[in-house]
Amino acid sequence: MKKVSLLWPLLLFLQITVLAGLFKEGFYDFNKMDLVTVGEVVYAFDFGPNSAPLASGYTKVTDRTLFTLEKGFGWLRTYGLLAKEFISVSGDQKKDYVGSSQEGVFRIILDPGIYQLTFLFHDLISRPAIDLAINFELFLEQWFLPSLRTKVLVTDFETPGGILEIRIKASKGLWVINALVITKKAQASCRIWQDIFLG
Repeated sequence: MKKVSLLWPLLLFLQITVLAGLFKEGFYDFNKMDLVTVGEVVYAFDFGPNSAPLASGYTKVTDRTLFTLEKGFGWLRTYGLLAKEFISVSGDQKKDYVGSSQEGVFRIILDPGIYQLTFLFHDLISRPAIDLAINFELFLEQWFLPSLRTKVLVTDFETPGGILEIRIKASKGLWVINALVITKKAQASCRIWQDIFLG
């Protein structure tokens, strides 16, 4: 019994370590058709084609939005990206997306600091194998996005160098991203990524 009891501190440490770099649940307010975020909004990106309605207060990011220093955000490469809109889906953030079967890298220039990143994902068909890394730190691995479901995922992230790179790929089918809101925070909270099903 002594040997077993000595393992508990180690197991607890390993469990806490595994939780680092994950996401906590986010929320989508269907009354306002908006993401619920905390802190000062630095960027709010609505991913999709130019023809799709732009969510109020958001900046449109299409499959052609190439990164430039002057703009301060964009895809490092647009080859292989596609943008799609669903006419029948409500909510400007979730009715369109940018996606690809190839890896996409979205870069944002930020002042050094702690930020909350709020992602929104939605598609009419399931996406079974999405990987997402932030500044090369893996946050999602073989993540499953169910069909006709909205998922909001939130995490805090510190950018000491002022550059944020989001790498997203899928080992099967397409990856998609619908919206991303970046808010400035005074301090980081517990970095746990969980997912929540929304209608």
